[in-house]
Parts: sequence; structure tokens; C-alpha cells
Amino acid sequence: MTIHDLTPQEQDWLVRAAQTGLRSVGHRLGSTGLYSDGVDGDIGRRTIAALRDYGHTFFPVKNTGLLSPAARDLIIEFETGGQKYYEAKLDRATVPGVESGATIGCGYDLGYYTPDEIRAAWEPVLPKAVVNLLVLGSGLRRTGAQRFVADYGAAIGDIPWVAAMAVFDNVTTPEELRLTKAAFPGAEALPPDAFGVLVSIVYNRGDQMDEKPGQTRRREMRNIRELVRIGSRDAIADIPTQIRAMKRLWDGNGEERVEGLLRRREAEAVLFERAIQ
Repeated sequence: MTIHDLTPQEQDWLVRAAQTGLRSVGHRLGSTGLYSDGVDGDIGRRTIAALRDYGHTFFPVKNTGLLSPAARDLIIEFETGGQKYYEAKLDRATVPGVESGATIGCGYDLGYYTPDEIRAAWEPVLPKAVVNLLVLGSGLRRTGAQRFVADYGAAIGDIPWVAAMAVFDNVTTPEELRLTKAAFPGAEALPPDAFGVLVSIVYNRGDQMDEKPGQTRRREMRNIRELVRIGSRDAIADIPTQIRAMKRLWDGNGEERVEGLLRRREAEAVLFERAIQ
């Protein structure tokens, strides 16, 4: 699977991410004085010439430790399908996978949160009566979660997009940033979009690294951790290869083929590559 296998929506946010990167490069060129007649964010002949004159040496935008816009768009796209799809298909509690709990909003899995955590996250944006129902899904996964959705899904009703985004930005994202930094020590030194890709992976796969002898599902996660630790240009450049190698888990060879995860890993690899160019 390559970038050409991504959906038009997925390709669109990659284009927007590239445009954002071009504008950033253009402004840095302008600050050098080599581009005195203005910058437009287009990679034309003047941009290429300025890149050559500047020696192809650019320092990445300082990573503030926040989730970059491109990485945020990536996560939201793959967790929700975007606002229109979310409001049509996903604004109610669902159980998206065999290991999942009841999931609402932007991938918020009730099965992995305590009642107090659920209340703290959702009481600011949903009626208390709805939150009281949500906490009943705490800790439930697999068939327990399915029963919960069958029993309470209709009463919970729709989770508005604005509420889903508020919890994603104010509750879930800060926690995922913390988990990513702990899982991949030194990752905050990466360019923002590259760091954001690792956040996307942790958001989707969790931060677990260890597994029982003979198991290999977390192999690429451990490899990425080591590459980040090494931190050399060559080591960092190998991370997209490790991201793509994860596709083995969902390509249908031995387990069910999951197209959404195959597309997600490809999109993450492409964004990481663009971030470190």
C-alpha cells in the first residue's frame, strides 16, 4: 500500500500538511535575506534556488510538545472519518474492535477509563444524566461492552461533534502526549509532525512495549523506541520503515485484514517522512 491507496480525504490532509510545511520553509528562507522579494509558500524555481543557496540546512521548527495541526488532523480523520462521517455514522456509542470497550467521541474508549476519569472528561460538555450512563461502561470490554451499548446506547444518544472535539483537545490529547514521551524517550526532540506521528501510533496502539516470550506484536514499537534513543539522522530516517512494517499485523496474513489500519500506517509513514526531509 502506498500514498495512492489512501482515500481522497486522507490525501487531502497530507496535501494540507505539505502546504503548511512549505509556508514554514518559505518564511525561514525569508528570514535569511536570500528571499527578499517575499514568500508565497509555493515550491517554484525561486524556492529551489534559495534552498540551494542556503546549503539545504534547515533547523526544524522547535517542538513545543503540543500536537501539530497535521498530526491532529490525521488522528481525527482516522478516529472519526471527519465531521460529516462522524455525525452520520459514529456519533453514538459503538464497539469498534474485539478488544474494545464502548467508544464515543474521537476514539474515547470507556472500557479503559475509571468512572472518575469519565466524569472529569465529559461532565463539562454533556448533560449529567448522560454522563451517569457513560460511567456504567467503565471497565467493560468485548461482550460486556456490546451489552452495555445494546442496553444504554439509545438513552445515551448522540455525542455532539463539538463535545467530542473538546474532550479530544483538552483531555485525551494531553494524556497521549505524556504517554508518547514516556514510551519513546527523546521523541520531543523530533520535528513536530514526526513527534505527532508517534502520538498517533500511541493513540491507536497504546504505549505497551513488553510482551510474552515469542510474541512479536510490539516488535516495531520497541524498534522505534531504540531508533529514537539513538537519535542519529540515519536512525530517525528508518522510523517510517518500522511504521510500515506494522502492517503485517493487519494485512490478512494470519489475522483479519483491516484496511483502515493499513491506510493509517501508510499515512503516518508519509507524514513522518515529510517532517524529516
